[in-house]
Amino acid sequence: MIRILVVEDEALVAQRLIRFIRESDDHPKEINHVQSLATAESYLSNHTIDLLFLDLNLHGKQGFDLLKNFVHKTFHTIIVSAYTDKAIEAFEYGVLDYICKPFTQERIKKALVRFTRNGTTGSGSTTHLAVRVKNELKFIPLQSISHLQAASIYSELVLMNGEKYVYDKPLNSLMQILPEQYKRIHRSYAVDISRIESIVKVKHNTYHAQLINGHSLPISRSIRQELRSLLATK
Repeated sequence: MIRILVVEDEALVAQRLIRFIRESDDHPKEINHVQSLATAESYLSNHTIDLLFLDLNLHGKQGFDLLKNFVHKTFHTIIVSAYTDKAIEAFEYGVLDYICKPFTQERIKKALVRFTRNGTTGSGSTTHLAVRVKNELKFIPLQSISHLQAASIYSELVLMNGEKYVYDKPLNSLMQILPEQYKRIHRSYAVDISRIESIVKVKHNTYHAQLINGHSLPISRSIRQELRSLLATK
């Protein structure tokens, strides 16, 4: 069951969007709708969802405020907005997709396909990842991250300087919003391939990726040859 919240202040637009979401695929869905920023904040504080469809203009208030306050949560966000100039900023906050109004059912379907293709690296423009530190949001630049490590239902961000932060999405979900240069090189590790200095053999049929900051990460057999090819074209 995919738990979805639609935040849209225009009733007719919301009805159309909900219908398109329901009809886009066969996945069972629980869809709820709210019309205001305050109601959305209350709902997200008290309910767990998987996917948020968010308008950026809610009775004159900024949908971005909701995105900033809840960007550390585990759900993915799809923006549905008439403001095309906000797309770059939205992707910087790690949204999954940005749909421009007026939208079509095919466009909604495409966004849902991206959401359900678990573990696939996205092609977005995410530049920062938000983590919660002592009840405050801290935005971690991707350029400061050495690699990403799976940690059960969370991910661990390991920085170039050795600092570590817990990110409230599993690695499969995190991969969906990262730029395409990020690769899952092992079931437990992902890395920007520009961070890889070389591939080294550590023992018979076991290879590691040696990173530019000295970290060494295991490589799955299934990705080894592809990784060698990617590094050869860096």
